[in-house]
Amino acid sequence: MSEHKHYDFLGAVVILLLSGAVIFGSIKLYTDAGEPMYLSPGLMPLILGISLLLCGILYLIGSLKNGGLKTRLAEIKAWAAMLTKDEATRSMITGVAIMAVYVFILMHFLPFWISSLLFIAGLMFYLKATTPVRILLLSTAAVGGIVLLFQVLFRVPLP
Repeated sequence: MSEHKHYDFLGAVVILLLSGAVIFGSIKLYTDAGEPMYLSPGLMPLILGISLLLCGILYLIGSLKNGGLKTRLAEIKAWAAMLTKDEATRSMITGVAIMAVYVFILMHFLPFWISSLLFIAGLMFYLKATTPVRILLLSTAAVGGIVLLFQVLFRVPLP
């Protein structure tokens, strides 16, 4: 069981970060509402965030038993080195990075149809799905079909 303590440590760090985000968001809700805390819509998220924070602290303390912080960081470093050698893991991380570029950069600065066309074509080029001409035709057809179906026929505003 002790060989997986670094997973517990990573889980505790994620829970602590999540609890911080929940607490921050609930305080923002409270300040935006301009009401007393007991009437604020941020009260329940604040209670849940504090509970999550306490659970995360207990989880972190449990993960640091039998080795401490230096041992856990060394285990995480060895685990990360092992992961970077795996081709499937590298492909997955690259795919996630391509999706992150689409969501956080392309969709923010370009219209939906251009960013989606670049995303689909880029992903197909990365995966070497077919020839470049077919990739461009399929990407254009997919985005055109989405725009035609949702924006024109169903009248759903696209982002």
